[in-house]
Amino acid sequence: MSSQFPNSPRLVKGALIEFGDALLGLAPNVVLFQYNPEQLSHKLEKAPYQDAEDTGTTERKEIQFVSNLPVESIEDLRLFLDATDKMETGDPVTAARGIGPAIAALEMMLFPIGTSQLSVRSLLSGGSLTRSGSATLPPLQLPLVLFLYGPWRLVPVHVHAVSVVEQEFDPLLNPIQAEVTVSLKVLSRDDLAPNTFAYSAYNWTQRNREINAALYTVQQASGLLPF
Repeated sequence: MSSQFPNSPRLVKGALIEFGDALLGLAPNVVLFQYNPEQLSHKLEKAPYQDAEDTGTTERKEIQFVSNLPVESIEDLRLFLDATDKMETGDPVTAARGIGPAIAALEMMLFPIGTSQLSVRSLLSGGSLTRSGSATLPPLQLPLVLFLYGPWRLVPVHVHAVSVVEQEFDPLLNPIQAEVTVSLKVLSRDDLAPNTFAYSAYNWTQRNREINAALYTVQQASGLLPF
């Protein structure tokens, strides 16, 4: 929707970018937010405590040790989808399927790598990819997703849940309005291989967190000076 104020700055849109099974060998699955959410809830939790005996030290009991970096999660990322603008411009995909493709793109981020029925490997095998050769099936790997929200926040995540409330429908019962809630687990350095883009993305965001904390400290300290 175009702005009523032509001189207003263009907003940066958030996005989720999946690096998993490229559909038909094409570009990664990219979900660009139609509207940036009005609220973003995220939480940091300490990793489990580690006993001093396990560290091989004799430190005092008031000194606590942890086994890992803090665990961060992004909860209730609420996205609003509306087909009105694209239907008015005559977009053929929206006319045929409403906002179903956008919902499906988010849902696909929950499916493990190697399970896509439209991947090149699956198509070449006639769609008969199976996991065989062992009575104990190996675990399936979740796709890596990058959560982009402004220039200072680019974090690797796993999508934990996608909840959809479809609100309006076209004559073919395609959804044309929906509210989608996404839950994400942020991956830290401990979860990532060094020298990868995801590792660099985490470090970039963490450095900016530390810079923001330092700027706030300087800002507060300046208020204590008598001049």
